[in-house]
Amino acid sequence: IYELYSSDGTAVGTTLVKSGVYNPGNFIVYKNDLYFSAGSANDELWKTDGTAAGTIKIAACAFRNPILFNNHMFFAPSNNLWKSDGTTAGTVILKNAVGQITGANNNFLFTRHVSPSSWLSSSQSLP
Repeated sequence: IYELYSSDGTAVGTTLVKSGVYNPGNFIVYKNDLYFSAGSANDELWKTDGTAAGTIKIAACAFRNPILFNNHMFFAPSNNLWKSDGTTAGTVILKNAVGQITGANNNFLFTRHVSPSSWLSSSQSLP
């Protein structure tokens, strides 16, 4: 089990951010906070400002391979496309059956499974 620590680069300045937030990973900085997955199966979305009081769970959803696009976070765990503005209310599922996601040339791109193969979709209006 791993926990999240903060450090100024010295032993004295290295402290546990918040107890009980296990196995943090998939880190991304967004709106001056650190967003990350936590939980036994990385099945929770958390954010922190580096303090215990500022470390909160945003949603009970897997958070993997996040990208930033058009001032929002997008992630596609478990075949669902999620969008988040960094709040609990603003973290929602947009589409299901989604694979890879990326942003390029002012477009948000993602693959979507369509039996028997996948196709590439592009949207400028998702955010």
